[in-house]
Amino acid sequence: MAPEVVNRKNNGYGIPADIWSLGCTVLEMLTGKIPYSHLEGGMQALFRIGRGEPPPIPDTLSTEAQDFIKRCL
Repeated sequence: MAPEVVNRKNNGYGIPADIWSLGCTVLEMLTGKIPYSHLEGGMQALFRIGRGEPPPIPDTLSTEAQDFIKRCL
């Protein structure tokens, strides 16, 4: 879920939420792991998303991939 959805801003869904989702999808495709999968529970992930904390982006990804994901998130 995008921060806008978690915080229920501007009805939640819209272009910013779609861009966030794109960044998460690309991150998952490149790493093979769901963003925030290092956390024990879904509520921990929602709390971090709500505070605006992006998921970790591995340094092993190319600079271009890291930049793209950061811009989406």
